[in-house]
Parts: sequence; structure tokens; C-alpha cells
Amino acid sequence: MAILSVSFHATPEKIEDWKVYLQGSVMPWAKNFCGEKRVLLSEIETEVVAEGKNYNLLLFFDNATLRNHFFDEKIALLIKDITATFGNEVMVFPSKLNQI
Repeated sequence: MAILSVSFHATPEKIEDWKVYLQGSVMPWAKNFCGEKRVLLSEIETEVVAEGKNYNLLLFFDNATLRNHFFDEKIALLIKDITATFGNEVMVFPSKLNQI
């Protein structure tokens, strides 16, 4: 199994719009590529960030090849769409998680 983590930071002004976008656009998009049971969306609780909110999307793949293909081909499109919609108000941080 291979995992891709995509973290998002939304500024306070855009949190409500971001929540709607997450449920209406990001989740259907992720489920379309990975399947219903291979996607986990979370709101991150942290005391480190005082302004805004962080969210995380975990995508589970059968192997690293599939994950890397998705990372190379699809994540840039997601980031482009989010940037076009939210500008600098939502930041995206994709990360490949590798078991050690």
C-alpha cells in the first residue's frame, strides 16, 4: 500500500467557502480516482496554527507506482483549480508517505 497525503491550510476568511469546496469538489474528485473506501478527509486539530484551519486528505493506493502516477498527473491539476478558485487563501501541501 502507498499513501499520498494532501494537507490544506485555509485562511479565516475562506474557511466556510473551503468546507463547501472540499465536500462538493475535492472529495468527489478524490473518490472518483481512488474509490470510496480509499479516501480519508480530516480536519486537523492543532494549537500551533492560530489563524485559519488545516485539513488533510489521505489517498490510499495499491502500490507506489499508482501513487506516483497520480501525484505526477493529477495533483498539479487540483492545485491549479484550488489556486484559481481561492488564490493565496488556501495553500496545498502534497506529500508522499513512505513506510519506514
